[in-house]
Amino acid sequence: MPARKALVLLAGALTLVGLTSAITYAATTTSATVSACRSTHGRLALLTAKGKCPRGFRKITLNERGPTGPRGATGRTGARGPAGPAAVSFYTFTASTSTPAEATAVTFGGVGVRIGASCTANSVTNVFIIDPTGTGGDITLDGALTLEALGTTAGGSIVVNGSPQMTLMEGTHVVGGAMDAGQNNVADVQLSGGEGNLQLILQRGGRTLTLNGIVAQFPNGCEVLLQAVPSA
Repeated sequence: MPARKALVLLAGALTLVGLTSAITYAATTTSATVSACRSTHGRLALLTAKGKCPRGFRKITLNERGPTGPRGATGRTGARGPAGPAAVSFYTFTASTSTPAEATAVTFGGVGVRIGASCTANSVTNVFIIDPTGTGGDITLDGALTLEALGTTAGGSIVVNGSPQMTLMEGTHVVGGAMDAGQNNVADVQLSGGEGNLQLILQRGGRTLTLNGIVAQFPNGCEVLLQAVPSA
């Protein structure tokens, strides 16, 4: 290799090393930019100890961090989660005064209760909540029942733990208390007249079951229309 060409390559290498050193030094003194010196012929040099450039060079400033790049592509859609618990509807109606109409009872594993309903015209409309196993602790009951006469005398009762908790009449009744844990223990809404808007929240073991709907005892018929929604 000719001596002149070797000297040019060596000078370029030393200049590159010097620039790297300058950038490294400057990066330790600022968090935003680095500085170096550049001649009109494109040569690079270090700043002096006083932070100035040699004669024939001018100071240049480079960003330590480049501009923000374009936004990446949207990631793949994650797997669909499992379906939440489904609501369960109860419906029954009859005009018979001798044969009761029954809504099929359903067991809800979360709270651990069995709910059903039945009615006989000119008699009683029932919504019952049963503890089928008697395990898992007491069941908390909260809610309300708003009762209207609608052509008949509004009346009935709410029975909890085998004893009447309240007597029903026209108006709004606040339901609250606990259903003691016990196998086949029952909470029962018994309506002898009128139409009631029922809202109940049952809780046990951190799980919740919400019960909403209509219970009715008309002059010539009875009806139950409820929906139970378990928590996830």
